[in-house]
Amino acid sequence: MKTRKLKNGNIANELEKAITLKIYTKCPNKYKLIDMETGEEYIGSVSEDSHWTKVKSSSDESKQKI
Repeated sequence: MKTRKLKNGNIANELEKAITLKIYTKCPNKYKLIDMETGEEYIGSVSEDSHWTKVKSSSDESKQKI
């Protein structure tokens, strides 16, 4: 099994296939997603084209929608 090293030094096991994580909410802006491997941060959004807005990146500090 492959592993990934997180920013805090912990190791996370990588799955063979990607999965989808879902949040069911009436208030998406209260959620923050942090990629513990890269340090990228996202805030929940109500935008039609994206449900997450990047607010912090390890290489680019500008806001981007994904």
